[in-house]
Amino acid sequence: MVVFDGVFLTAARSARYGEVRELLDVAVASDKVYYSEQRAPLTSEMTPDEAVSTLINLGSIQPLTVESRAEYFSLLSNFTEDELVEIYSTREMR
Repeated sequence: MVVFDGVFLTAARSARYGEVRELLDVAVASDKVYYSEQRAPLTSEMTPDEAVSTLINLGSIQPLTVESRAEYFSLLSNFTEDELVEIYSTREMR
């Protein structure tokens, strides 16, 4: 198991959203990525045992699939992917 601790997936710029979209495409296609519906706190200041305990206690996990992608994305952004595409395409047209 690999756990990334930090705020890595942000879509604050159009180019960055493109990177996030590509990463999510690969993650969905892999059938190996799972997530919790509850946001995890940063664990970098915890001992490994404390971090594992914290993450285990977040609740159930579910696979990242085409169907669950929008729900997962809502944990990353206050906008949907469609809304970001619209925002960025409008900005790029100016």
